[in-house]
Amino acid sequence: MNSDSDDELTLSADTMAALQDFLQTKKEADEKLEKLKSQAENEAEQRLFIESMDVFKEDWQLSQFWYDDDTANTLANEAIANTPEGGWIACLSSPTAFVQLEECFMKTSQTIRKISKPTTKFLVCTGAIMAKNVEKEISAKLTNFEPKHRGGLSNEFRSYLNYESANEIFSFR
Repeated sequence: MNSDSDDELTLSADTMAALQDFLQTKKEADEKLEKLKSQAENEAEQRLFIESMDVFKEDWQLSQFWYDDDTANTLANEAIANTPEGGWIACLSSPTAFVQLEECFMKTSQTIRKISKPTTKFLVCTGAIMAKNVEKEISAKLTNFEPKHRGGLSNEFRSYLNYESANEIFSFR
């Protein structure tokens, strides 16, 4: 007894050509959709980056001061250069939510200690007046790099590292 289920199913040449044409058209449409999706995501990211700092205005009453573009790029490049592959970069900000500047830094240093590992590298930017506190709290030393702010700032701002940077601009004072 022969069973039809044992026979191999085949498509006619016309049907096979139509199927191949359909699959090719679907593949091209999927690739076009992915390309458009990727392009839209990239454009959205670029718009977000370009517009993001313009959306957030400095607020002197809240002690929110933005770095100028050169400072922002220098800090970002330093962080990237000192992050191992697969490593993380955390940007912690602490607008003055407290009456005293020292209390603000103390809260920030507590956060730093809680989320860091013994091998964590710190690049801290804060007032020059905080040098002793920064060294005491997170063992970071004063560097030669002086952060600049977009709107100007009368307080002297400085940068501090707890590691030696290969970038000469971040050499210790």
